[in-house]
Amino acid sequence: MLNKVFRVYLSGADYQATGDYNIETDQITVHAGSRIKSVENASLRKHYNNVAEIKDQLIEKGIIVDHQFTVDYEFEHVFHASAIISSYGKAGKKAWTLKDGRTIEALEQIQENIEEFLAFYNNYTISDLEAKREKEQQTVREFQDLFPLERLKHLTLAEYDTRGSKETLAYMIEHGTNEIFNGALGNNKNKLFFQMKDNTYDCSEYFKNRFPGESIEEMFAYYRNSLYKLVSEFNKDTYTIVPPRQANTIKGKLLMLYHPGELLHFNSRAGYQKLYEFFGLDPSGEKDSIMMNIEMQQFLQKLGVHVDVTETAIKLWVFYDEYLRNQKKKEEEIEREIIDSTPNFDHIFLADDFIAKIIRVLKRKKAIILKGVPGVGKTFVIRDLLAKSFTNIGDNGIEMIQFHQSYAYEEFIEGLKPQMDGSFVAEKGIFYEMAKRAEDDPENNYFLIIDEINRGNISKIFGELMMLIEHDKRDDYSVRLAYSKEHFSVPSNLYIVGTMNTADRSLTLVDYALRRRFSFLTIEPAFGTDKFNTFLHEKMELSEAKITKINNVMLRVNGIIADKLGNDFLIGHSYFILNDETIEDFDIWYRDIVDFEIMPMIEEYFFDDEGTVRTIANIFGENDA
Repeated sequence: MLNKVFRVYLSGADYQATGDYNIETDQITVHAGSRIKSVENASLRKHYNNVAEIKDQLIEKGIIVDHQFTVDYEFEHVFHASAIISSYGKAGKKAWTLKDGRTIEALEQIQENIEEFLAFYNNYTISDLEAKREKEQQTVREFQDLFPLERLKHLTLAEYDTRGSKETLAYMIEHGTNEIFNGALGNNKNKLFFQMKDNTYDCSEYFKNRFPGESIEEMFAYYRNSLYKLVSEFNKDTYTIVPPRQANTIKGKLLMLYHPGELLHFNSRAGYQKLYEFFGLDPSGEKDSIMMNIEMQQFLQKLGVHVDVTETAIKLWVFYDEYLRNQKKKEEEIEREIIDSTPNFDHIFLADDFIAKIIRVLKRKKAIILKGVPGVGKTFVIRDLLAKSFTNIGDNGIEMIQFHQSYAYEEFIEGLKPQMDGSFVAEKGIFYEMAKRAEDDPENNYFLIIDEINRGNISKIFGELMMLIEHDKRDDYSVRLAYSKEHFSVPSNLYIVGTMNTADRSLTLVDYALRRRFSFLTIEPAFGTDKFNTFLHEKMELSEAKITKINNVMLRVNGIIADKLGNDFLIGHSYFILNDETIEDFDIWYRDIVDFEIMPMIEEYFFDDEGTVRTIANIFGENDA
């Protein structure tokens, strides 16, 4: 972002241009050879006559000939350039894009972000900075006295982790050196090698898969040697990621302890990702927190910041914590505070024990599909259940997408995106981004809701990741991605929830691969249930007679459908649910739902059975008077 001039692009069906945008002067130079729209829109001269006059002058001077710029030309206003090229008066800074797809408007936002950060950095005072430095230095000395580098080279399993001991390497990283940064590992799996209750040793599945048939001691020797190689050969200018990827906290802490002053005491990859986004930096590629640490130092130095591993880390963390990490939380804190510790699901028309079953199965299986007929509120149900059943949900922790027949691996995981200059750039998909968010924030849960999951070609969309979504393959198993060749795993705190419309005849049967990796739960219509009746009476203020009419008619209709087509084609209850609107005339409201929402579906169900269509229509017509 420290460049002053950026190459930008503008193109459409009948025009294509390149230019250089100067962010300091807010001017743009359009390059010779750029083509403007050949047929001018009538609205340009009608509403933007001043722009049309500039265009005429450029044509008169020979700067534009045959709808093409003959020389480079500098415009004082970006709007003038984009309007002349596209013949669209409302085009402006949103129309011009960089190679990576960012607009000029986005560039200006990044510039504002940088200025905001620098103002914060220069004005924020750390009252006990020198005392903090001294504590960190003392921590480093004590650690190196306990674990000199030569000891790391010959470290034993017992020295790495022994239950109850406070002098092992794992304990020192997690608890004994928190003056550097909080090194919480969370559970044994994050230690990678750990002592069990019976005093035997075990390790993560990563090593078992990579070294099949090797003893625990042999696998540990590989791990220990890789740590020693990392520490002994570390150089900020030549650093590359050293496996295993799961040892992010361990590797970062060791480098800070053996190479004091080299790395910022800030090791949160989730934090760096937020900062990268805020500063407009490129997060693509396989980067761990160490690589991002190094790049962040380089970026800050270009901004003129004097980088100090202690002071800069503290200021970065405070800025991230107060301005970036908690941004969404602040927006939602009022809503979250009113949620009772015992969630109220009266507005979800499912039995409480079935709600408990959904959450229980989701926590165990990590991937479920809620299936049901149209109108049972599948998507509404899961969003509310998640929000009220999991208190530790990460920032932007619930995302929703919808599969369709054209949805592909390239959108879901990663793919190559064409750029204005004809090149291609690897772009990550929603599942990749969610997995990385969850991986970098193991204390919180993340959820991806996939609406209409059976509309997509599952094998095509998930590709080689189908195996990784199994609950017993999380964290430890990895595959190499098709485009970036990056090793990728699915963390255990990422939950996948699909919804499936059982009545859609255009869908093929769900294949066995999907069924084996998801648990399926069926949501049924709620007509006649206590929760449904209570909602209609208390929230929608319907009389008992009107509630009875809805229930009796729909139970009869669904009975006919079940007999002839099966339960996968019933009509759901949500057609008769209103949350905020007031029903002024019940009979008109009821008739509109029947005529324009339900009967068209009935006619489609029984397109070759006019008798059944008439029977159901007659049922709806009874008692209309």
